[in-house]
Amino acid sequence: MMMSKELTNSTIERQNVLNNPFAVTEIQKAIHSGGLCLMGLYAL
Repeated sequence: MMMSKELTNSTIERQNVLNNPFAVTEIQKAIHSGGLCLMGLYAL
């Protein structure tokens, strides 16, 4: 059985998403944002 991940309450799950370059790219596309590039890393 697959359990859903609650990103609003789970710091670990949120970090897993934000440390995933593919996920960050997809989030940027979805919210139409290029983010902010700091020292070679993007911040949403």
